[in-house]
Amino acid sequence: SLPPKILGDILEAFIASVTLDIDFDFNRLEEWFYHLFGDYLRSLLVPKKTYFNAVKLLSNHAARMRCGRIAIVIADNDTSDRVVAVVKCHDRVIAEASGRQLIIAKVRAAREAV
Repeated sequence: SLPPKILGDILEAFIASVTLDIDFDFNRLEEWFYHLFGDYLRSLLVPKKTYFNAVKLLSNHAARMRCGRIAIVIADNDTSDRVVAVVKCHDRVIAEASGRQLIIAKVRAAREAV
């Protein structure tokens, strides 16, 4: 489930007060913001290299298995805040994985399929 709206409002007010306090120096604001939240923000990012490596592994695996119809698709999932990705080969599901972000779900599904 999503966090309450009040948390976003509190963060917005906090950032606004810091912005006023440092006389709208956005370079200092950026330094301050990344000092507080940088580790968390970096943990949310998935390097494109990770994604492409997983997909390349899956593609190579499919070629070895002589499978010309392989795809990573998004599955219907109305009951969760997580994204579900499935790997299909000739319309048959061979792997499934989930994540909070689409790219995470796809990487996990590709790795699971191999």
